[in-house]
Amino acid sequence: MNQPVEILIKDIIINKEFEAFFDKQETFSNELFENIKMNGVLVPPIIDKFNVLVDGYERVRACANNGDEKIWVLQMETIASLDDRLDHNLQRVKTTKDLVREIKH
Repeated sequence: MNQPVEILIKDIIINKEFEAFFDKQETFSNELFENIKMNGVLVPPIIDKFNVLVDGYERVRACANNGDEKIWVLQMETIASLDDRLDHNLQRVKTTKDLVREIKH
């Protein structure tokens, strides 16, 4: 991956399979939204070479909800796969369902 680049949030492509792989965690999301509103995004989301979002769905959503038009991202030089999604989603506190899905994949 290269240095962070700033792109328009509207240019980020949401991959429904990637987004749905992990359960939504409402409590975490609310805390993250407030944190990003106060401090900005501390860890850039990751997109592939076609702007498909790999990691950072909640961060991008928080910025969009806060009215931001642009966001700093890390861009991969390859096309994203579900394996990339799993590899980059290491810091998440995972539910039991999340862990089972990862094992089955």
